[in-house]
Amino acid sequence: MMGATPEAMAVAMVEAGADAVGANCGVGVELAVPICRRLHEACDLPIWIKPNAGLPVMQGTAIHYATTAEFFASHFAALREAGASFVGACCGSTPEFIRALVAARRAAE
Repeated sequence: MMGATPEAMAVAMVEAGADAVGANCGVGVELAVPICRRLHEACDLPIWIKPNAGLPVMQGTAIHYATTAEFFASHFAALREAGASFVGACCGSTPEFIRALVAARRAAE
């Protein structure tokens, strides 16, 4: 979004002494999977991913996110496979998103 690649950001964070690298917001969960993979391939640090609930859309005067908690959580396994150590949710998410992620994590155990 800001013109820096995941690889460049991972290297910069490693060089700065970060304990983990990651990405949040900006894209929906399905687009976070390849970003997670690229971060993971670029460094050996733990990866945290906190995608938003899809891209925001104005509906009248309200911002609406179309992604459901179930759809969001259905990407948990793909995020873990891509290298995510920590998975959360950002803009447009609700406590339901976190509960769905916890259920997906438990189902993957």
